[in-house]
Amino acid sequence: MRLKENSKQICESLLPEELKGAAKELVSYLEDSFGNATRIDYGTGHETNFFLFLFALTKIRAIKPEDFQLVIGQIFVEYLRLMRAIQTTYWLEPAGSKGLQVCQGFLCRISGRINLLMLS
Repeated sequence: MRLKENSKQICESLLPEELKGAAKELVSYLEDSFGNATRIDYGTGHETNFFLFLFALTKIRAIKPEDFQLVIGQIFVEYLRLMRAIQTTYWLEPAGSKGLQVCQGFLCRISGRINLLMLS
């Protein structure tokens, strides 16, 4: 609930003044990145939303090409660590049928090509 209450301000805080209007578009990606409060579940769709949140920040140039390795190597990895802790603390059900491992495998396969993806 606190994320939903503060998501617009969080998004705006990540953006320079001239891009703050993009916060309203980023909010849904951020809010859908941390599981579903109604179903109390978490899965690859939520991870994909966080990845798309980062991707959208890249497309509007709020994340620069020189930051790509940091974003994927540290920020996305920390997000996955946080979500594992949340999953185990709150006993979140796996959403869908595959769970966390599918997205991690996907991330490993594309990590070598992430710069090309984000530059396109």
